[in-house]
Parts: sequence; structure tokens; C-alpha cells
Amino acid sequence: THTVAELCDETNFVDVHVTPRMLGGKGGFGAQLRSAGGRMRSNRNHNTDACRDLSGRRISTLKEAQKVADYLESSEEREKKLKQEQLDKVEAMEKKLEQQPQKRRLEDDQFFEKNKDMNCLLYTSPSPRDS
Repeated sequence: THTVAELCDETNFVDVHVTPRMLGGKGGFGAQLRSAGGRMRSNRNHNTDACRDLSGRRISTLKEAQKVADYLESSEEREKKLKQEQLDKVEAMEKKLEQQPQKRRLEDDQFFEKNKDMNCLLYTSPSPRDS
């Protein structure tokens, strides 16, 4: 073995490679990447509406046209269904009105006259505080 002073004279050069040691464990980062990789892969966006088909039209435009066509096609059915729902509602209300008992009115003229006279007497009589 030689010392550094012996090796370092004017003609000899010493090539020194220094590698510092890193503190911590040995790895584990790869396992973290593998476990996160599945989650990252599942979150990918599968929206292809901005793409074009072979004839050059955007897929989103084709989907919208298909939705409009389906809507127009089913408009007759929707109108029939809406009218039927309205008829059912009216029939249910009529049935409910028929089932409710009729309200009775009190038509006793003598009672009303006595009541009116009592009210007049009540308001015209002197109060106990006035005496």
C-alpha cells in the first residue's frame, strides 16, 4: 500500500472516485409505483367524442345527431303519455270529489235571529266598569 503523498509527485496523477452513501432503506419506491400504477391506469379518460370517424365527422356530432333523431322519433309517444297522465289525474280528482261527503249548511232562521239579538244586547249593555 502506498500513501497519497507517495503517489502524488509531479509526474503521477491520482484519480479518486468518491461515492457518498445515501441514508435510508434500500428501495421500496418501485413497489409504490407498481401499486399506484393500477390506480392511475383505471382513471384514464375513455372519452373519444373529440375523435373523428373514417368519413371525417366528429364522433360527438354523430352522437348528438342520433340523440336528436331518437328524441324526434319518440315525441309522439311522449305526447300520448303526457295526455294519458293528465286524463288520469283529472279522473282521480273527480273520483276524490265524489267520495268526499257534502258539507251541510245550517239554515235555521230562528237561531240566526236570536244570535243577532244577543249580539246587539251584548254590545249595548253597560259594562261593569262603567258603574
